[in-house]
Amino acid sequence: MKYDIRLNRTVRMEGNDLSNPILASWITAFIRSVIGETLHNIQKLEGKVVSVTTDGFITDIVDLEKKLLNLPSSTTNLLNMFRKGRKDLFGDPTGYEKKKEGVGISSWTTRGQFSTGGGGNELVASTGFQRHLYSMEEMDKLLREGLKSDNKEVIYINKRLRSALDIYKRGGHVTVELKDQTFRLFFDNRRLIITTEKENGVFNFEENKWNLLDSKPLEDVEMAELHRYIGKRPYEKHSRIFKLWKIFIII
Repeated sequence: MKYDIRLNRTVRMEGNDLSNPILASWITAFIRSVIGETLHNIQKLEGKVVSVTTDGFITDIVDLEKKLLNLPSSTTNLLNMFRKGRKDLFGDPTGYEKKKEGVGISSWTTRGQFSTGGGGNELVASTGFQRHLYSMEEMDKLLREGLKSDNKEVIYINKRLRSALDIYKRGGHVTVELKDQTFRLFFDNRRLIITTEKENGVFNFEENKWNLLDSKPLEDVEMAELHRYIGKRPYEKHSRIFKLWKIFIII
């Protein structure tokens, strides 16, 4: 669906020579399959993965592709197919490109990570936060304070130009708009974190302290709706909603 300025409403885009839905879906499906195969092999290599997206992921394995190619070819069929396509199209069979690196990582959502010590090539993914006004040191301090705060929020000034749609509907010119914006550092609530518990049901912080936490899909739609509702509520340790949440977890 897209907005049609002539009709002043959203309409469905028609297909044409440049928009083939079968080819479009195959492209993303194939790349996701390559990544899925790679994630399985990374587990065999005893590596860790954080934040998998459509075309990439974060891992702690150095020279990943070289190590994958040392595995039996039967376990890397999709990667080898992708490498062949890369060689035919570009002359270079390399399948994976390292975009960013860093020492340690803070991760709060799928597209929310921050690392330091990358020599100018650090990983910074902060969808919903305008970081161009901040240095890496300022970002580090700001995010640390936000993660330590009770409400897990960072308040900043959002700067943007008026949209073309707003100008078309209300008239006027292209001007800058400023407004206070809240950037939340909550876990995205789309999966359940798998934790190690002591015998009395208490979370074992010592055992999980320095390890990345594994997660699993939610059980059903109702649980997803509850997680979304809870995630939008302000965190107060003694609030009624927090007590209800503890009861839900116990159940």
